[in-house]
Amino acid sequence: MINTFQEIELEIIPTRDNVQAKINYNLEKESKIFEQLETKSKKLQNNTKIFKKKTKKIKKKTRFNNICNNIILCTIVIVIVIIIAAIIAVI
Repeated sequence: MINTFQEIELEIIPTRDNVQAKINYNLEKESKIFEQLETKSKKLQNNTKIFKKKTKKIKKKTRFNNICNNIILCTIVIVIVIIIAAIIAVI
């Protein structure tokens, strides 16, 4: 009977060691994946901050350009009105 237990134990030990090795491998792999996710998450957060800053700059530039274009348009309209008024005054 002791012989049978020893035989079973001899079969179980390599299987147990193999399972433990696979578990350790998967834990290491999971740890590496987690580290990669953390790194990518930090990069994404940084990129988001940069994107927001650039978006604000573009919005400011766009507003400034719109204001400049409106001023130019108003100036042109005023000049045209003055020219038309001068032509009407001459006639």
